[in-house]
Amino acid sequence: MSFADLSFWCYECDSYIEHHSLRAVTALASEAKFKEPPVGSLTFEAVITERNKELNISDCTSADAMLFKTCTHCTARISGAGCHSVAASRCVQCILELSAEVLGGVVLLSGCNEVRLDTKAIVVPVIILEDCFTVDVLLPKEWGTEEKYRGALCVTKCCSNVRLCIGERALTLDNTRSSSLVWTMNDNALQAVDVESYEKKHGAIKRISAPPAAAAPATVHRDEAETAPAACTAPPPPAAADTNYTGHGHSTEEEIKEFFDTPEDFEIKMKSLAELVKKSKYIVVYTGAGISTSASIPDYRGPKGVWTMQDKGGRAEMNITLEEAVPTSAHMAIAELVRTGVVAYVVSTNIDGLHRRSGIPKDKISELHGNCYIETCNKCHTEYHRSYDVSSVKHVDMYAFDPHATGRKCDKCDGYLIDSIINFGESLPVLPTAVAVESSRKADLALVLGTSMMVHPACDMPGQAREMVICNLQRTMFDKQCSLRIFERTDKVMTRLMELLGVRVPPFTAATKQ
Repeated sequence: MSFADLSFWCYECDSYIEHHSLRAVTALASEAKFKEPPVGSLTFEAVITERNKELNISDCTSADAMLFKTCTHCTARISGAGCHSVAASRCVQCILELSAEVLGGVVLLSGCNEVRLDTKAIVVPVIILEDCFTVDVLLPKEWGTEEKYRGALCVTKCCSNVRLCIGERALTLDNTRSSSLVWTMNDNALQAVDVESYEKKHGAIKRISAPPAAAAPATVHRDEAETAPAACTAPPPPAAADTNYTGHGHSTEEEIKEFFDTPEDFEIKMKSLAELVKKSKYIVVYTGAGISTSASIPDYRGPKGVWTMQDKGGRAEMNITLEEAVPTSAHMAIAELVRTGVVAYVVSTNIDGLHRRSGIPKDKISELHGNCYIETCNKCHTEYHRSYDVSSVKHVDMYAFDPHATGRKCDKCDGYLIDSIINFGESLPVLPTAVAVESSRKADLALVLGTSMMVHPACDMPGQAREMVICNLQRTMFDKQCSLRIFERTDKVMTRLMELLGVRVPPFTAATKQ
């Protein structure tokens, strides 16, 4: 357990309670009993899930613990005598302003994207940011210097593009590693140390184990016990990650290793998946680079992936151009399930455009990292869907002032066109992300195909569904949370699923392109 896993202080035990995931926060909190504020079980009576709202919460009391869950485009102002704890989970483009003292000592943001946390008016001993992307944390200029702020900490884990604004100073904190960094002020300078170094200097922080019921929160929900899959052989647990690794791929050879179900296990799991699909009313499919490898496009973290080969000093092989790649049988199967209404929505982190080429309409997919065939006017936002990779055909003079400018002009106005590709450190597109979050909240089944689920916030979205099925050759950090885990190639999975559903996989033709 790392220091970033702390979320609630137990006054009875004089220690922190472990935080495993925000799925378990409510269960963990309900087990904790406090002497200050008054003894009683802490529960999230205020679980706020809103869109496009301005919230003024002025009647909070010392016993209140507030959870902002999957909010989008909201502003929340919290004031009053003081609340116990505040947490935000998977919120997008929100502002959280705190003027009520946080008596529990911790404010936690997890899986948030484009969120501003304003704590300039209060003292928060510990601010924890995990799995966050593009977050501004506003702190008073005295933070970490004056006596009442001494010992104040900001802890980051798996975070990118986090700005810590101390008075008029703004500093960017990036910690994309799975290990935690503790940020403190020392001689008016911001310093980051790993957890072990911090604890060696300041002493270990006592912790208590989470209650048995909360330590392994239930993530498998079924109406009928007989739909549960039979026990199948699973690969051994992964080895610990290398905390000194700073690249984008896997940090150990063990993480790169691929696994395959036995034919018997595969068939058992596929029948269970077919039953889940048949009984589900709102299915969202999530795809990563693994779905396109059979189209001769390399993945990123596989044995021959882009980041894996880069870490070894080589380059991933790609013997075709993106324009030459065509949708795979998995792409076509998903498109047919969307067309027939079996699948409600698709969320993809792929930029190869194969989902749109397979026939999935624009309003049925969020391409969170962009589409290499799409360029958009920077003024009127007219979208142009090209037959070529727009990011590879650029004019140097335009590229100089905007790295996304393609050099082409809009036919409707005098604006210049930009590609839609999202690079590391850049914000996700607002509307596709918001729709993806909203669809994830509605889903009763999330089908994850061909992704190692390492890129946030996309990897957090499937976990909001009532059931989650993961199909990937490598292990993921979400394996223990899913209802069904399949180790097989996506083409084989989707082909067999379509057979069990009695639905034909249509062939790809140029006419199917959307």
